[in-house]
Amino acid sequence: EKRAVIEQRVRDYNTALNDLADSRYKMHGDRVRFAPRPYEVKFTDTDISVDCFHPNPDGQNKLAEASWSSSWWAGIR
Repeated sequence: EKRAVIEQRVRDYNTALNDLADSRYKMHGDRVRFAPRPYEVKFTDTDISVDCFHPNPDGQNKLAEASWSSSWWAGIR
């Protein structure tokens, strides 16, 4: 039950961030954007460090790729 509450709080936070980014579009164009992909990354056992919490280099690479592909710079490779 606690996990469901936390999950909903994170979803609500992401919705608020997306709304905020959308509200800045007129002034800043797509330079301010919400990137949902890092939140959607699914880790496996091989992506977690020995502390069983933080991502290891493989997990960090997954997060970096998700972040990059959602960024403005991804389109100018």
